[in-house]
Amino acid sequence: MFSHLQDINSTGYLWMFFFGGVLDVLLSSGITFGWAGIVYIFKMELFFIDLCPLSIQQSALTSLLDNTSNKTILQERSRFKHGFPGCIEQDSRLQLIFTVAMFVQSVTLFFSGILVDRYGPKMIRGIGFAIYMFGCFGLAFMNRDNANLLFLVFTLIMIGSQFLVMAVYQSTNIIFRRFRGAATSIMFGAFDSSAVVLLLFKIIYQSGFSLKLITFCYCIIVFIISNLMTIVLIPPQHVLRKWTQEEMESLSEKSRISETSLEHSKNEKTPLVPAEKMKKKDSLRSHICSPFYILHVFYLSVFQLKLWYYVGTLPDDLTQLSNYDNEKVSDYIDIFGYCQFGGLLVSPVLAFILDKDKLLGKSSKTQGPVSQFERTRNCVPVFAVTTILCIIFCIANSLPVLKIQVLSFLVYMIVRAFLYGSHGVFIGAAFPAKDYGTLFGIGMLVAAATGALQYPLFEIRSRLMGNQPLGVQLIIFGLVICACVHPIHVYWRTRDTEKNRQRFETS
Repeated sequence: MFSHLQDINSTGYLWMFFFGGVLDVLLSSGITFGWAGIVYIFKMELFFIDLCPLSIQQSALTSLLDNTSNKTILQERSRFKHGFPGCIEQDSRLQLIFTVAMFVQSVTLFFSGILVDRYGPKMIRGIGFAIYMFGCFGLAFMNRDNANLLFLVFTLIMIGSQFLVMAVYQSTNIIFRRFRGAATSIMFGAFDSSAVVLLLFKIIYQSGFSLKLITFCYCIIVFIISNLMTIVLIPPQHVLRKWTQEEMESLSEKSRISETSLEHSKNEKTPLVPAEKMKKKDSLRSHICSPFYILHVFYLSVFQLKLWYYVGTLPDDLTQLSNYDNEKVSDYIDIFGYCQFGGLLVSPVLAFILDKDKLLGKSSKTQGPVSQFERTRNCVPVFAVTTILCIIFCIANSLPVLKIQVLSFLVYMIVRAFLYGSHGVFIGAAFPAKDYGTLFGIGMLVAAATGALQYPLFEIRSRLMGNQPLGVQLIIFGLVICACVHPIHVYWRTRDTEKNRQRFETS
């Protein structure tokens, strides 16, 4: 019906897809990263209060029921001014829900990548939309009596959201030929900023609206935006395959002479992306087992573990640092949410670094496979900056000063935007487009398995370390230092390949 709009050579279609994709990803992709906002609501609604000692349960329920007939909703929600009612057991259960949700998110990215490669984005988005809506409607009916269903609700939300967003990522990687790195990084910036959705839930909740009403309104907005994106802008699978084939044929023709010289040079080293797609050395297995990919996945996994652990423990950390002042906790959670929205603002910086030659109008020195090498080389400064900022983030987060946490909020936002944006761009630049979804998904799957370690780390902290965070933070900091080997390795490989290229040009 809308096939006449889907023209890869049409600037109008590209702009519509870009803005539609950003809005779609912003609304329904990584909202669980705003966990601190929804935890505030869950604690105010006394979810899992039954896990706490009887004295805490009685105090919380008495405060909830005391003189409610003479109080407005806003007055009731200010009843815990000097601290949330709760206990370590309640925090542990909420942390477990977050861990399960984030693990499911990354595992789903793996399977959704394979499914999108095979069946196309339209079909996968249709399935994902149904699952996502079911999960969101389930959230609307949550209360403290059925709080254990939050495991199922957030599992459905994560599965549906990753089906939706993976279809956008794959389509973006194919549609935007000239500014692929820029478009992909901005889409990932929207993914980072989607955490602001649950902050808006919290702000609206504090204004006196119920969680049920907020969720219903959210579902209506997502229903409209997601369906417009799927029906009007997402191309069918056969069209995407045709565009991919056209690009491969164009690159093959432009790079034929360069490939011949590379193959006949006795000093040749294996290029980052081999020219012959059907050769055994270019198999999916060879890419997965390459040091290039293994080190990248290790780097991604360690940094994601730090980010997940930070978000999952943030409400508890802020409560301790504020001396159990609920108003301060609420204010700092709001600041954190606003900082997370900055991911969409940081992503153009990442886009400029990754596609600076094209954005400045400079022509590539080479064509075909070597131009892919240049895109990979542009990832080196991004990896370096991300690593340095993550080290700063670890240090700021470990300091027991409440005001310094604002700095950690800002650095967290930049690290997260650069980490996921560079992951998507690096996979697209260093490996064949036909394996993009699978390689992207495998990386997220391994990172999810590593990120799930945040829950045992939280248990170690709360049970064995007296709920003092420093010990676990030092463990994660050591892993971050070890992950520094990845940007060094990418720099070494790209420098070596550049020397080879210069040798070929002068010979």
